[in-house]
Amino acid sequence: MPHGPPLRYCDLVLDAVERVDSLRFVFAGNRRIGANILEWLVSQGHKPTLVVLPSDDTDPGVEAMRALCCREPKIRMIRGGSDLQEELLAHVTGNDTDYLFSIHFPAVLPSAVFPYLGVGAVNLHPSLLPYNRGWHTPSWSILEGTPAGATLHFMTERLDEGEIIAQREVEVRLDDTANSLYQRVLQTEFELFRDAFDQLLSLNPNRTPQDDRLATFHKRADLFEPHVNILDSATVTQVREVWDRMRALTTSQADEALRIRINGKMYRIRIEIQEDM
Repeated sequence: MPHGPPLRYCDLVLDAVERVDSLRFVFAGNRRIGANILEWLVSQGHKPTLVVLPSDDTDPGVEAMRALCCREPKIRMIRGGSDLQEELLAHVTGNDTDYLFSIHFPAVLPSAVFPYLGVGAVNLHPSLLPYNRGWHTPSWSILEGTPAGATLHFMTERLDEGEIIAQREVEVRLDDTANSLYQRVLQTEFELFRDAFDQLLSLNPNRTPQDDRLATFHKRADLFEPHVNILDSATVTQVREVWDRMRALTTSQADEALRIRINGKMYRIRIEIQEDM
């Protein structure tokens, strides 16, 4: 889903870090969160050897990353596509590469690349793993009452199942919509990556296995199945159920809103919540 105003990493107080040699890494990013983290890394003296951008360049965050690459002639840039695996393999086998960082990259990155990385492939995920692997994580935290948060973890062949480097919980408030919760998760993601960076610099970050007994997983399509985003007024018996579904489906996209059927007509419902003081 589209993001709100850019996060301002320059407004955050950064602790002094004892520098080591600059990391050798590939950066695959998307949206404003990807641009913010890439800009922060470069500002700290850590420039990727390769930046992978989505094929769609209309997003302002993607454009910001493209512009940064153009200003930094030593950073090579490619677009994701059908030949991405070949290009990544050619790059990492020809260069010593410590990490591949994936920051909200919209496609699954090829696991064939992972064995050629010195430390591994690391993903920043907008949930408190193992809860809410997959898509639309704030919506499922609201619908299922699962914890929300941000997690930095190693990537494996199985989506969002790798060992955890660091994570941080974000409170789910009663007046949250999926979008309002997501904006706080995005801010937390940036802070988590920044605060865990010393671990990454050490080339020996924490590796905590996920507890699969707690795991939940959802595909994007799961949120828009009839039993989730369509309620028939004749079957609604719990006010709280309606409340939570309206909050969960009020995203930044109007066409994702809850639909309710009344007297044969379909209506979309988007809500704005304010606490009555």
